[in-house]
Amino acid sequence: MYKVVAVLASTLFSLQAFADGTLTGMLKDPSFGEAVIGAEVNVYKQNDTNVVMSTFTDVEGKFEMALPQGVYQVVCSYVGFESLVKDSVWIKDEETVALDLQFG
Repeated sequence: MYKVVAVLASTLFSLQAFADGTLTGMLKDPSFGEAVIGAEVNVYKQNDTNVVMSTFTDVEGKFEMALPQGVYQVVCSYVGFESLVKDSVWIKDEETVALDLQFG
């Protein structure tokens, strides 16, 4: 009985993980058009103050994260720049949303 429950539970979790959408992006410096390395990227549910997911840009200024279907706010921050806010980012199951962002 426990094996059946364990297999069923792991199947449900793997299906949920498979159903997530993907948010990718690249963050650039407006002065030189170069990648911003190590910028913090926080994702919130739209109209919520709790961080859903957080990551940092890589050496090419890129980031990627899997998110459940929903509407999100993406906030990018880096020392010396005003925070960049992108509202109403729609993530759908099994789809990729790509954002090319630039600090203003």
